[in-house]
Amino acid sequence: MSFGKQFFIYGVTGAVSRLAALLLVPIYTRSLSVPEYGQLEILLAVHMLLVLMIGLQGESAVARDYYRANEQNWLPELVWGAIWIVALGTAVTALLVVAAHAAWTAPNNVGHYLPYLLALSLPTHLLGVQLVFIRFSGRPLLYSVLSLSDFIATTLSSVYFIVFLNWGISGALAGLATGKLLTVVAAWPVSFGSEPSPIGGLRRMRGMLAYSLPTMPAVILNWLQTIGTRVIWAFFLPIGAVAIGGVGIRAASLFGLVVYSFRLAWEPQAFRLLDGDEGDRSRYARMLELSVLGLFVTAGAAILASPLTVAIFAPAEYREATGLVPAFVLMHFWLGVGMVTTIGIHGARVTSRLTYVYVLAASAHLALLALLSQRLGVEVTALALLLSTIVGAFAGAWFSNHHFNVGFSWRLLSVSAIVTLAVGALAYLRPSFGETLWPDPLLVIGLLVGLVSLAIFGISAARRAAMMTEFADLGRSVRSRFASDQSPQ
Repeated sequence: MSFGKQFFIYGVTGAVSRLAALLLVPIYTRSLSVPEYGQLEILLAVHMLLVLMIGLQGESAVARDYYRANEQNWLPELVWGAIWIVALGTAVTALLVVAAHAAWTAPNNVGHYLPYLLALSLPTHLLGVQLVFIRFSGRPLLYSVLSLSDFIATTLSSVYFIVFLNWGISGALAGLATGKLLTVVAAWPVSFGSEPSPIGGLRRMRGMLAYSLPTMPAVILNWLQTIGTRVIWAFFLPIGAVAIGGVGIRAASLFGLVVYSFRLAWEPQAFRLLDGDEGDRSRYARMLELSVLGLFVTAGAAILASPLTVAIFAPAEYREATGLVPAFVLMHFWLGVGMVTTIGIHGARVTSRLTYVYVLAASAHLALLALLSQRLGVEVTALALLLSTIVGAFAGAWFSNHHFNVGFSWRLLSVSAIVTLAVGALAYLRPSFGETLWPDPLLVIGLLVGLVSLAIFGISAARRAAMMTEFADLGRSVRSRFASDQSPQ
């Protein structure tokens, strides 16, 4: 299946399941007070940490071994290996939650909700593993149906608990848990199958954990600089600032869905090629060039639409979030770039290097928060996240080039960093930005200049010529297919 089909079938439909979290934001912000919404953002961040701890990165091992398991006929053992990993992770996480609840009084009433968060996290992770199996098995229709079912079930149950029962924060968590649990039950027979192999799964679990566990420190650090930022903000900023920053990130997450769709489409092809012909590792460098250009165009559209997005997501009390959205959008841009630049780490099977990548990024994030939070206030959230994701993408490229000889272009990455920082500064410093819902003309010009700069200064002349040839060939192919469809039979 071509990358384009992968993107629209698996990527877009997979992102639909995450759309529920965004569509619920207008309900959250209009049903809860600003401090309550800030507290909910912190709770959802803790929930995602529990999801990661329960999973022990077993889905990464599934993605890495799926094609080999399918070819060598031990796929049921891989399924049960993933199930055993979830069981182990749940037991360990539950013990840690009980110990933390007994020994530590968490701020912002987090401790009160820890049992509810654990109950929500288990079905959330199970559904993620189920969708990995379905996506890699090449069943696009089923994947689309389950993603849409998750979206509908989560949205309807959340609306019921929040709007009709008026349960507030508890209703938000109950709605998410109900929707996920219903989808997991429906997806079980078609994802994990009916062929039992629990003993074989135990044997496979050791090898799967040998691959996945070294990535856990990196994943936790990545959580710290993505959704876990809400927890960090709570130590540096008032709860109202956490709420405003949360709305800014949620508004930017509409573009984040594009990046997530790109990831869902990219991973099956990228991991399959890692075990194939290693003679053309430059394919990943070419993919980086296309990714930078494509993601920057869509990021620009998201930035221009951000005043309207914030107005839809939240009432006037959150208007300050508008100025933060461009930097958060560009953060997602760099998350997409970093997803490509770390591919060589997986190819060389040195996943421990991911820890170094995220240590560097998280260190930059924490340092900026500590140094600038008192001076900049809520604005530091956007600046710290943007710079930390740039650091992470650069570090990933260095390790990939060093261990897997990918050949990522430092010139392209450097020009991309300069352009994104300039665009973010222009959007923030525009005094009229956010006062109307229409795009800012000067910002439009700045984005066009940035795109041209990426194409001219970031990509070599030879590669630009090759890309133009590829686009011309694609255009001729589309025209010929259209002509053949229109010809009389």
